[in-house]
Amino acid sequence: MGLLVDIVLPVYQGKRWLPAAVDSVLAQTYLHWRLTIVDDASPDDTLAYAQALYGQRDERIRFLRLEVGRRAPGARMAALAGGVGDLIAFLDQDDVWHPEKLARQVACLQARPGAAVAHTDVRHIDDDGREMGGSARRENAVRAGILYDALDREALTRQLFLRNSIRLVSAVVRREAFVQVGGFAGLPFGAEDWGLWVRLAAAGFGVAHLPEPLVDRRLHGENVSARQRLERNQGLWRGMEMMAAQFPWLVAEMPARQSHLLRDDILTRLTAGQGQQARPQIGQYIALGHRVGWLFWALSLSGPLQSPLLRLARRVFQQFL
Repeated sequence: MGLLVDIVLPVYQGKRWLPAAVDSVLAQTYLHWRLTIVDDASPDDTLAYAQALYGQRDERIRFLRLEVGRRAPGARMAALAGGVGDLIAFLDQDDVWHPEKLARQVACLQARPGAAVAHTDVRHIDDDGREMGGSARRENAVRAGILYDALDREALTRQLFLRNSIRLVSAVVRREAFVQVGGFAGLPFGAEDWGLWVRLAAAGFGVAHLPEPLVDRRLHGENVSARQRLERNQGLWRGMEMMAAQFPWLVAEMPARQSHLLRDDILTRLTAGQGQQARPQIGQYIALGHRVGWLFWALSLSGPLQSPLLRLARRVFQQFL
């Protein structure tokens, strides 16, 4: 029958795209899975909607409701508490898997016992499911340049500390390894999946990469607001300090990681027209030796910036969070 995959799908007011996500699980060519749809205390009837669509459709689907919201990572941990699968996979309510995704990843992990994670490339799609261009290609090109198999424990940990090259929705993880490192527990909001990969690498687990776009990530206006992005970056900053304290060989990578987060915060604030609020971070960025910070300072003197120059800056400096 093969390895059982526990799939976790957290939802919050998720009716719009939920059917596409669940249908992509039902379409998997690998059949030995169990899906938990966990409602993170939605104020609407999301869970009832999901149950009406899928409650009688497939016995492999179960439902869980949280009475108090725990955000997606907490909802995932709650769902996994009742899981028994050998492997764990993650899906968000607005994303879609390709039919061969699980089959390819299970086969990969079976062939590579030293790897705790198998992840894939991605495509980006819009509200209506149409494929989008450049940003996914840039992500996939970064992954292609990382020799995951050739890196030792410390080198892999450094790599994942500096750049989150693994998308949670594209990953399958061995449950035993996930439990051993504590999963998402104790990590600040915004640092959960990034921190998981760093923990796994630091514990000596390998990572396998399948260079195939087997996941569609939907990019839309409801993904991340400026406020949420800044909050996540604050969590990443705290997570960065936690990881460096736990794994001392990462201390040397702190300035590069700090620069990355500062730059993203600055661009987020400038795009939102918060030039004055961005200036303390611009000062920190300049203090780390980045001359382009003076350009950011000049831009901070303007109002809301939606100019081609700022959009170009974000593309040029785009990295994974």
